[in-house]
Amino acid sequence: MMQDFAPTSVQDPLGRWTGTPPQTAAGRSPWVLRLARWLRASSARRDEVKAAHVDPCTGLLNRAGLLTLGDRLLGDCRRRGRPFAVAVFDCHDLLEVNELYGRRVSHQLMERLAARMDRLAGVRGLAARTGPAQFAVALPGLDREGALQAIRRVLGESPCIELEQRGDEIVLVPDFMVDIAGSEAGTAERLYRKLCAELARMQEFQQRRCSYMRRQRERHSRPMDISSAANDTEFGSSRPAADTIPMVAAR
Repeated sequence: MMQDFAPTSVQDPLGRWTGTPPQTAAGRSPWVLRLARWLRASSARRDEVKAAHVDPCTGLLNRAGLLTLGDRLLGDCRRRGRPFAVAVFDCHDLLEVNELYGRRVSHQLMERLAARMDRLAGVRGLAARTGPAQFAVALPGLDREGALQAIRRVLGESPCIELEQRGDEIVLVPDFMVDIAGSEAGTAERLYRKLCAELARMQEFQQRRCSYMRRQRERHSRPMDISSAANDTEFGSSRPAADTIPMVAAR
């Protein structure tokens, strides 16, 4: 004799199941299928976020990742009344290493540099590759002096990265600039752009100074002609006045 069995699950007007969900033809409940679809979507979303915020070459954050997560850290530091420092490193010699020693050596040097940046950031900070030869580190909780001490501790008193290659010692000396965020409203991007601009001005000054010193060496390496000698003796020195010589700007 056949027995009537009451349904073990009921679907409400919103499409939700109560009790034991029915089985599909494949033997899986709609709950399991929905969970699987959600997990696949979440995994795809995580991959998109990772691709948008991580540098594939070094595994560090990229520029977008630094600025996005940096704003969160900056906001947290402001709420807690803690300082927030950012350091930007320009390692333009990496491009020259790539030309002289090849891509493999340049990649090894970049990996070593990325490891140092990651170590400098620690578990609380952020390390990012923000350009082909530029890196940046966010250091929450550190003021400018604390950030400089951390840099010297990780990169040495004279910050540099060293690599032995076929008996040659490759030494990469980055230019860098450090500053802290002010207490007023501002973003991590504004601080980053400020440091990049200051770094560019410093490098421009260094180039002008090197050009001046090179011209001076060339001038003194050539025999002085009669007219120049006359200018130096009868009409005064033809050397440039002191105020025309590039000097380090006071900070």
